[in-house]
Amino acid sequence: LDGDGYVFIVDNHNHRLIGSGRNGFRCIAACFGYGSSSSQLYYPQSMSFDSYGNIFVTDQYNNRIQKFLLSSNVCNETTTVTTVATVTSMNNTQSVSLTTTAYGLSSTTAPYLN
Repeated sequence: LDGDGYVFIVDNHNHRLIGSGRNGFRCIAACFGYGSSSSQLYYPQSMSFDSYGNIFVTDQYNNRIQKFLLSSNVCNETTTVTTVATVTSMNNTQSVSLTTTAYGLSSTTAPYLN
């Protein structure tokens, strides 16, 4: 729930993120079917937000965490999609390797994540 009363929902079996506000439901991310491209999800499981307005989503069957940046506070489109973690390998920068399928997610304001 954001400051404007907008509810964000992980729609697992429809492979997307939706939102509910005063004007009803609308798709806000991964709106055109499941898949593995950066704008698609494949069984998303959970989401979390950071202080910059980014939405982080665990993308279970793609074995990754996706970052979506809303283009405005009305939640009708996204402008940026980034994969922030996959099952590949770990390096010494800010990338993190997932050892198994991504199910849960939590956020923090720790400086090493911002």
